[in-house]
This record gives sequence, structure tokens and C-alpha cells, in this order.
Amino acid sequence: MEILIAPKRFKRAIPTSCILLLTTMLSAGAVAHEPARPYQLTVIADDAKGERIMDGEYQTAIESITNRDVTGFSEANNLCVAYTMNGETTLAADACDKALALLESRARTASTANDQRRSLAVALSNRGVYKALSGDTQGAKMDLSRAVDLRANLRQAKQNLSRLASTESVAS
Repeated sequence: MEILIAPKRFKRAIPTSCILLLTTMLSAGAVAHEPARPYQLTVIADDAKGERIMDGEYQTAIESITNRDVTGFSEANNLCVAYTMNGETTLAADACDKALALLESRARTASTANDQRRSLAVALSNRGVYKALSGDTQGAKMDLSRAVDLRANLRQAKQNLSRLASTESVAS
């Protein structure tokens, strides 16, 4: 698995927090004459040990985050990514689901609706990647499609959906 980093910023949802993408390149499903499009996982770098995750220190980040109650979206989102990258499938599924549950339980107001959609799209895209990597292509397709529907301009969700589609077409 190859990891590449690209910086992103949330404008309002997580003030001053830098969002970084972990890009995973998997050989499964890649065709020799066609370069595989990587899946991308989004990490909140300034919060919840995101920098450790970006440095590949997944276990250290997991231990730091789980030393206290995980009550915020940033923590659950970053755990989702760290567990996914660490290959801890059951814990990744739980953390990805918790990130979504925390977002969906937030009070929705007109001023936060756009931020809510952005965060929800990020969480759905991350869970979609986890599901794709664990072989749940139908679940991945549903999450990634919903992420694109929520935020059509969220590039990583579109790229992840495209990667999944190319993997499915190779498998058929």
C-alpha cells in the first residue's frame, strides 16, 4: 500500500484545521496496462492526532485518541482512517460508523447546513473506502454515491467512486 499526501482545508466546519488526504494505492483490481486510481482517505491534521496519522504512526495515534472518550467528529474520523490504514477492520468499521453518527446527531441550523454536508460527505467517503478495501463493494458504492450527492465538488469522493467503478469493471 502506497501513501501519498495532499493538503486540503475546511473553510468553516473545522476552523483552522488542515485536512489532509491519505491516498492508498492497492494492487488488487489494477490492470497491468491501466494505472490504478488510488482511494483517498481524509484526515483532520490539526486535531485528534492527525499529524501522527499523516506520518504513518497509526498505532501511536490510535493509542493517543483512545486514551480518552471519543466524543467528537475529528477523533472518530481520524480513528476511522488510522484503523483502516492499520488493517483493523472491526475497529475501523466502528470508528467510521461513529463519525457518521456524531455528525448526524448534531443539531442542524441554516448556518451550519453547508458545513454539515461537507463533514458528512468526508465521513461517508472515508467509510466508503473502508468498505471497498474490506470487499463490501455495494456498501462502498452506496456511501461514495451519497458523499458525491451531498458535496458534488468533493474531489476525493468522486475519485473514490471512480476507482470503485473501475475495480468493479475489471472484476466483471
